[in-house]
Amino acid sequence: MPVQININGADAAEALKELSSLAAGFGSTAPVLVAQEAKQEDAPKRQRSKPEPKPPKEEPASEPEKDDEQERQEDDLGFEEEEVPTDVQLRAASLEKAKSIGREKVKALLDKYGVPKVSDIPNNKRFAFLKELEALT
Repeated sequence: MPVQININGADAAEALKELSSLAAGFGSTAPVLVAQEAKQEDAPKRQRSKPEPKPPKEEPASEPEKDDEQERQEDDLGFEEEEVPTDVQLRAASLEKAKSIGREKVKALLDKYGVPKVSDIPNNKRFAFLKELEALT
């Protein structure tokens, strides 16, 4: 005996929901799973917003082993490791020096350290750069 079933719904998700409830009456779980998958597909997809990148934490970088000459230079300059000049301090000192003696001399000092800008100076060379910058005339 043939059976004809008409399922009407406003959209595919509603029709699958009706089919699912009908199939549940027969004791089969396969149509229920199909209906659940269809709901997930028909649901509007939320676009995930990318979290804003967090600025890297300023952690003291592990410095390579210092040779005796580097240690003597830092001792002579009177600096300690926790007093590493920040980018802001170096930029301010460079700007002041550039105003007083000229930008070319400051640029030449940066070239000597092999960097295009003050913020690229490695932490282990910042003391020496600052001292040389202050000594420029």
